[in-house]
Amino acid sequence: MTKKKKKVENFFKKGCVACIRILQHTLDIVLLCVHHANIVKLYNVFDSKNKMCLVLDLLEGGELFDRIIEQGHFTEKNAAQCFGQLVEALDYLHQRQIAHRDLKVYCCLKQTYLNLVIHSRYICNITFFFFYYHWSIFISMLFPENLLFTKKCKDKNVYVREEWNIKLIDFGLAGSCKYELLKTPCGTPNYVAPEILRKEKYGISVDMWSAGVILYIMLKK
Repeated sequence: MTKKKKKVENFFKKGCVACIRILQHTLDIVLLCVHHANIVKLYNVFDSKNKMCLVLDLLEGGELFDRIIEQGHFTEKNAAQCFGQLVEALDYLHQRQIAHRDLKVYCCLKQTYLNLVIHSRYICNITFFFFYYHWSIFISMLFPENLLFTKKCKDKNVYVREEWNIKLIDFGLAGSCKYELLKTPCGTPNYVAPEILRKEKYGISVDMWSAGVILYIMLKK
């Protein structure tokens, strides 16, 4: 039987009340409830007076953004595997009426990527949204990546399927649509769905907009 590698994430409580609240939200909404091959697995939680420790999957393959930079762009075969796994993870969450709400590759992309999402008629909305709406957007900026590979790519010119498996992480902005639509504007600019920018109520479908942006970035030459 193969032993899975794990890591321990430590979160110190002193002076970080907001972070602990987000962490508790993540545990309650997602990590304690979901079990999927393409979602980071939580094995145990150790909670003490001074800190909270999470035992999670050890993902050694690096960030999706770094792999894109390394490869230049993905082949259709590589993109299909990665995007297929992302869609499977989202389908699992959406069947349980959980919206991730912050899918992204990286916050600071080239202007060519920004132009994909930011249409001129949304600029005012984005400005208002960014500065006034919700502190959660600043939290999302602190975590520029939430798609990680399980293994490193040893040779970018040789396709090894096991090196292209990804897992979805970082559920700090996840929300439940089980009883009603969501209305809190949050996420990362350039990936946010139009209905959020229009300040409308929204559901799990906002994740699919963000996923589409990620697919474009994977294949962009």
